[in-house]
Amino acid sequence: MYGVITVQDIMTSFAQSASVQMREGFLVLSMDLVDYSLARSVGYVEENNAKVISSTMVEDPMDKGRIKLTLKINQQDLARIVGHT
Repeated sequence: MYGVITVQDIMTSFAQSASVQMREGFLVLSMDLVDYSLARSVGYVEENNAKVISSTMVEDPMDKGRIKLTLKINQQDLARIVGHT
């Protein structure tokens, strides 16, 4: 027997996930690849009473050797975090 998962099923499941329903903020950091440490970045966010929900890292197309790290954080107000960077 074969099963079928429709696009509607996928979208419904995605919309019900916690990471989509949370009110969140995004923080984009630019850094040299050699300085990249996800653990250190997440640790800094958590020291400021927030949680990282997800992260993505891409090479900076304008500057080889640098990356852009995007952190999805469980708070919309990021002033406390940004104010200490």
